[in-house]
Amino acid sequence: MIAVAPVAGAQRSRDARAGVADTVRAPLTPARAFFYSAAVPGLAFSASLLPLAAVLKQSHSFNVVFRFGVTPLFLFSGVFFPVSQLPSGFQWVALVSPLYHGVELTRAFVLEQRVPPGAAVHVAYLCGLVAAGNGKARMTFRRKLHA
Repeated sequence: MIAVAPVAGAQRSRDARAGVADTVRAPLTPARAFFYSAAVPGLAFSASLLPLAAVLKQSHSFNVVFRFGVTPLFLFSGVFFPVSQLPSGFQWVALVSPLYHGVELTRAFVLEQRVPPGAAVHVAYLCGLVAAGNGKARMTFRRKLHA
């Protein structure tokens, strides 16, 4: 029988997995909650725009997206004033915006509410946008690479 010593890379891999597991089990502090409430909406935005990156011919076309897409989302997402002050026709724009959900989470965490009401709905919506955007981007890039 031949005895094989563990490879150093395998040991590092086990240590890394243990570190990730410890991070996931760590308590939700206000600083960590604030980070997650900022990172998840960022992922939702980027995942939503990733399929567009596959089909644009020039990078300056993103200027149009930011001017007519992202900038109005700031106005209609509750960043500067409450969504309830918007006309009813524009309130639905806020509800589908990833920024609105991120603002609601961040506002609740900054105001020291540990678990804001409706946090699961906000996080689920943002994670759904991330999954849908990544799925669409995967299909779009695959089609573009195999064409």
